[in-house]
Amino acid sequence: MIELPSLDLALLVRLTREGGVAYLPGLAQPRSIDLATCPPGLRQEVCDAVARAAPAALPMKLVPFP
Repeated sequence: MIELPSLDLALLVRLTREGGVAYLPGLAQPRSIDLATCPPGLRQEVCDAVARAAPAALPMKLVPFP
């Protein structure tokens, strides 16, 4: 599980999708949502969706550089 900072002041959300049954390059591309230009209702929906997904997310594993 990861802890999210407050999204109240966030201007951009970048999402990536990993795992699953098959690798589909089109779905593996990172997606960005510009919260600065979103209507308030859509911004709230995005922030709520990220907050609901965060408990299932795993922290990134940092691999030491050789």
